[in-house]
Amino acid sequence: MDTDATMAALREGIARDNSSYLNMMRSCLIAIADVINHQYKKHLLWNLHETLEEETKKSARSHNTDAEEMVGMFSAAKQRSPNETLCHLSCWLRAKKNRTVEFLDNLNPEEKEIFLRKAISFGRRQK
Repeated sequence: MDTDATMAALREGIARDNSSYLNMMRSCLIAIADVINHQYKKHLLWNLHETLEEETKKSARSHNTDAEEMVGMFSAAKQRSPNETLCHLSCWLRAKKNRTVEFLDNLNPEEKEIFLRKAISFGRRQK
């Protein structure tokens, strides 16, 4: 049983007068389409298909080397530290892949301190 009063009223309207219900729904759908077209007009006019295709061809690998590399790194790390938590291994793999440590090492001490304080705070909240 549907307890929604709005839905019940709409269903009752269908049973009584089908033509007025169809007109109302047509008007609602036209209004919805107008709002979507207005809000996304800028995005709908973009013709980036060829540009995005070229960028993807340049940057994306055509094989699963990344996945195989990650599985291999995880397996090796798990063998080295069998009692390590999955969370720690995941963070270590991400840091290794996106070169976080190298990035932090290249910062001046003040900037490094700011990043590390934020990371500790975010880590505590996530844990």
